[in-house]
Amino acid sequence: MPKTKDPQNSVGLWLIVELAKRNTSLQDFAVRAGTTPQYLSWVIRGQNITGETQESWRAKFHAALESLDAEQNERSKTLCHTST
Repeated sequence: MPKTKDPQNSVGLWLIVELAKRNTSLQDFAVRAGTTPQYLSWVIRGQNITGETQESWRAKFHAALESLDAEQNERSKTLCHTST
């Protein structure tokens, strides 16, 4: 499970679980989401972020997770075809 130092806000709690399901680090995901690991950490810990901003980031993170899922599915298909 990805590690963070401080408690997360609701988006952070959701994202940590989603990344753990996919065995993906915060650092790798930050690149995929188009941000830096430091800013991603701030977003998921930010208690002073408005609800609108949190939901905007949640939508962006959801799109990045879908992209990650599609990439992992494609790799799985490639591995299945290679091993047969």
